[in-house]
Amino acid sequence: MDLEERMKFYHVPSLNITVLENGQINRTENKGQLEGGGNRKVNDDSVFNACSISKFLTGFLAVKLAEEGMLHLDEDVNER
Repeated sequence: MDLEERMKFYHVPSLNITVLENGQINRTENKGQLEGGGNRKVNDDSVFNACSISKFLTGFLAVKLAEEGMLHLDEDVNER
């Protein structure tokens, strides 16, 4: 099953995939329409809401920074 078939199966009208390498954007791919049933295609300037995925990414980055010694999970965030 290819990406467009999966988008149809899961009722995803649009998405943007960005590949990061060494902290830099390596590649970006846009798929689908801005609105379901619409005719405006997703492009590099399209804005997507991060919603709950931002919580996952924030947690992931906090643990990564803690592992690297750049963040201490027990310190007072108000002093940062």
